Amino acid sequence: MKLTIFAAALFTANALTTLRTRATTDENPVAKVVSLLKEMKATAESEAKEDEEIYSKMNCWCETNDKEKTEAIKVAEKPLRNFQVPSKLAQLGPLSSRA
Repeated sequence: MKLTIFAAALFTANALTTLRTRATTDENPVAKVVSLLKEMKATAESEAKEDEEIYSKMNCWCETNDKEKTEAIKVAEKPLRNFQVPSKLAQLGPLSSRA
């Protein structure tokens, strides 16, 4: 049993070596295009993974930053809502109308 598995593995390794040797020495144009497409696919997949990681980091930062800024705006607006202009200043009118 072990001998059969070993022989099958040896045969497979020999066949792969033969195919690899043929591919490097007698590579036809179609095989070149196929290998280029495989390389492009691998590159695109790795770049997509990197882009996904960057997007998730930026998305998290945007959500966190949005929550913090929204809360800061609410806190800053509270005193402004309660602010009342003294009556003497209100009678003077806007600053731009003074000459």
